[in-house]
Amino acid sequence: MLEAGDGKEAFAIAATEPGEIHLLLSDVILPGINGWLVYQTLRQRRPRLKHLFISGYAEDVLVRQGVVAPGCRLLQKPFNIPALASKIREALDR
Repeated sequence: MLEAGDGKEAFAIAATEPGEIHLLLSDVILPGINGWLVYQTLRQRRPRLKHLFISGYAEDVLVRQGVVAPGCRLLQKPFNIPALASKIREALDR
C-alpha cells in the first residue's frame, strides 16, 4: 500500500513506484488538486489504474460542479468497513 497526503505527493510516489498501482482510493476533495484530477493525471502514465473516490458530498453535486465525471465510482461518507471492502472489490473487478 502506498499513501500520500495530497495530490502532489501522490504524483511523486507514482513517479518513483516501479510496480503496478492497481487502485487509487482518494477523497474527492484534496488540498491543492481534487481526487478526480489526480486520477486523470496518473492514468496518463498508468492506463490500467482503477479508482474509488470517497466523499461526503452527493455525486450529483460533485458532477454539477465539475469535480467528478458522471458514473465515477464513489463511496458516500459515512461508510463502514464492509461497504468499503465491497466497493474496492467492485472497482478492481471492472
